[in-house]
Order: sequence, then C-alpha cells, then structure tokens
Amino acid sequence: MADLFDSGLAWLAQKMRAHASAALTYQRGESTVSISGTWARIDRAVADALGLDLRVNNEMRDLIVSADQLSEMGDPQVHDRVIEVSGGTTRTYEVLPIDGTQHWSWLGNRERAYRIHVKQISVT
Repeated sequence: MADLFDSGLAWLAQKMRAHASAALTYQRGESTVSISGTWARIDRAVADALGLDLRVNNEMRDLIVSADQLSEMGDPQVHDRVIEVSGGTTRTYEVLPIDGTQHWSWLGNRERAYRIHVKQISVT
C-alpha cells in the first residue's frame, strides 16, 4: 500500500507548482536553470527599546523550490542568484543567510523541497 502522506505531499507540490508559483531563472556563475518557485514572506521579530517585538519587513524573502528542479546544481549555495521577470521588470535576488542561520533549509522532513533565503539586490 502506498504511503498516504507521501501521496498527499506529491499532490500538494504539484498543485503549488501549477497554481502558486512563478517562472524563475536560478543562476550559479554562468550556469542557469529554469525553475518554478513559490515566494514566501519572512517576518523577523526585532526587540525595540522597551523589549517589545516588532515585525520587520525588508528585502529578504524565502523561495520554495522542489529539490528535483535544482538536481543539476545540487544544494543552493550562498551568492547564487534568482531572476524573476514580470511585467517588463526584472528583479534579481541573491541567496544569503539570515541572522546567522543557514541560507537554506529543507521544507518539511521529507527533503523534497528547499526553503531558500534570498535578498533582492536589483530591479531593472
């Protein structure tokens, strides 16, 4: 009997790629690969002078990408680039760690998708 949880994860990944993703280019040096990724927001909690948590929204975002799409390149590396072209605007993001954490992590415990931290570095 098939693993029901595995089947559900595969179904959800397929639906996300079909309905909630953006066409992107992943770049490492001169090598590029076309991928579909889903953007996720990052909220960072920062304590103010009174010790209260403030939510900070900056140019950092997370990108969810299925691992099979990056199989040619392997795990994400710091300084890789993600390029998004939309409505005549090109946004370039760089893979970077956030607040001393790793620059990527697995999404869930099945190691099928990356959650990659990126920072917008240019808009043209």
